[in-house]
Amino acid sequence: MVDLLKEERIVLKKRRHWLVIVLELAPLVLAALLPPLLIAGVSSVPQIGLAFSDYSELAIFGLFAWWLFIWMIIFVVWTNYYLDVLVITNKRVIDIEQLGLFARDIVEVRMENVEDVKTEVLGLIASLLDIGNVYIQTAAESREVIIKNIPNPHKLREVIAQYRDEL
Repeated sequence: MVDLLKEERIVLKKRRHWLVIVLELAPLVLAALLPPLLIAGVSSVPQIGLAFSDYSELAIFGLFAWWLFIWMIIFVVWTNYYLDVLVITNKRVIDIEQLGLFARDIVEVRMENVEDVKTEVLGLIASLLDIGNVYIQTAAESREVIIKNIPNPHKLREVIAQYRDEL
């Protein structure tokens, strides 16, 4: 996944917080459950139920096609979540962000280029679950690296600051 430099070791690997994937998957699960509930509600009405029974095979086919579509979207969302990784080594910070199934953005910041590290925790739920954003100010051409929805952002800031100070 990440090619390490000479005398470099991985210190920390982090993914976005689990709540992020839950909030992305919740509407999809709701969308998967809605058609069977709708079919059950429609078929319970006597006049509509008789007319609906003539097309039950078509409705079942449509339901399975809908579930296949939802399953593909869930797969893409899970892949994007799982392949978004933040790797901190003793010499670099590497942020790998999966943009789609076949697109990836990799940002690499050497510890000696890190000028400032800032954390941001917004809201009650984020404070309770310790979810936040980390902003890494660099001396490079791309001035700021933003890592969003990471668990324990303050610990991450301390680890980056510790290895930056060692260099």
